[in-house]
Amino acid sequence: MQIKTKASAYIKRHISALIGWMLALVCLAAGVTCIASVAGRELSLVLCVDGEPVCQVESRSVVDEAIRVLDERLMANGITDLDLAYELSYCLSDKATVSKADVDACVELLYSRSVNSYVRGYVIAVEGIEIAACATYAEAEEVVNAFKKHIVEQVQASHGDGKGEQIELTTEFEIRSVFCKRDRIATAEDISRVMINAGGTYDPDSADGISDSRVTANGSLSILYADKNLDFGLIKNEIQAPLPENDFSFNMSGLNSAIEYKTVIIETYSEIIGYETVYLESADLYLGETAIQYPGENGLAENVYEVSYIDGVEVSRRLVSSTVISQPKARVELIGTKEQPSTEPTGAFMWPVNVNFVITSYFGSYRHQFDAPGTSHYGLDIAGMRIGTPIYAADGGTVIFAGSNGSYGIMVKIRHEDGVETYYAHMRRAMVKVGDKVYKGQQIGEIGMTGVTTGPHVHFEVRIGGKPVNPLYYLPSSKS
Repeated sequence: MQIKTKASAYIKRHISALIGWMLALVCLAAGVTCIASVAGRELSLVLCVDGEPVCQVESRSVVDEAIRVLDERLMANGITDLDLAYELSYCLSDKATVSKADVDACVELLYSRSVNSYVRGYVIAVEGIEIAACATYAEAEEVVNAFKKHIVEQVQASHGDGKGEQIELTTEFEIRSVFCKRDRIATAEDISRVMINAGGTYDPDSADGISDSRVTANGSLSILYADKNLDFGLIKNEIQAPLPENDFSFNMSGLNSAIEYKTVIIETYSEIIGYETVYLESADLYLGETAIQYPGENGLAENVYEVSYIDGVEVSRRLVSSTVISQPKARVELIGTKEQPSTEPTGAFMWPVNVNFVITSYFGSYRHQFDAPGTSHYGLDIAGMRIGTPIYAADGGTVIFAGSNGSYGIMVKIRHEDGVETYYAHMRRAMVKVGDKVYKGQQIGEIGMTGVTTGPHVHFEVRIGGKPVNPLYYLPSSKS
């Protein structure tokens, strides 16, 4: 009885623990039973798309390789920034509800799900900026031609009369094949309506994939603005603020590209035809000497040009026709071929002029009009010639003076040999300078009336050792 009482008391004290041990034994038995059941079945790794099982795969590396191959295929089709619209996940399953797939099968499965919203289209680009896409090349070409025509008409209208003008767009338009979203394909009619319709509005919610347009204040050029949602399958650039009315540019997808046009005008000018210079040899001139036989005369032509302007600045000019009004006449220049004579003195003088002359005053004669009484004349006054008649060196030598010298006027002094010097005074101008070596018969000046003189003549002196002597003693008797 005592033992029974003690056992009852023990059970009451440890009832909670006993119940816990019993539950643990039950769970252990169930777990052993479950493990035995699982061990008897084969589980597979399943790829799920958006939570839905699509195929069995051997491992995750199969899917990773499929995604790499998929990227290469998409890039080959012009898709470089694909935003996958589904989520990939994995699970274990023993149900044969989906078939097993290798890398190639996974690629085809993912590719079909990736590109079902993309089609081949023809994008219109202006200066490299994509504006809209058409289903066919012909439609895209129709849009481009219509837009070009519209721009030209707008420019011509802004120029008023514009007679003789031709407008040529210089902006680069391009049509290229791309892989783009279906909802970005628009008809040529819809694109032209938005691009050309002046003052038209654009509803971003229509999602027709084309840009807004309007005409500038002066009506000279259209401007396109990109819809902020515009995405030709892969362009995701930040949109900039609209351009001002007077900025003739596109503002699309954050890129600016100016629409430029060239104005071609036919212009007529009267232009000079320059004459040529013909060189002829002359045995009458010394080597190094030249003379103009005929000065030459320009001709005249009426030239018609096709002149191109961009923004008012001439960029090219093409001669269309030329009509000669008068022919040019060549300039004829003579070049001396005669050997230059020696500048060494010969010891025999020649007369300083080679034309008919008279001697109006001889050496030693008294002067009466301008000189004081009893003043001697130190040379010969050779006259009877016009102003400008050449004066020549009486013999070879070195010029020791050339310039103005009081009552002598403009004069030249030449030193010969053995202290002999000759003076030539009253010149209109001297044609040599100090230090020049001159030969016998070289022109050194021209007859004039400088200094104290009563008329055109040359005063000629001969000095030996600084003292004047009678020139007639050293000149030939003949005046020729």
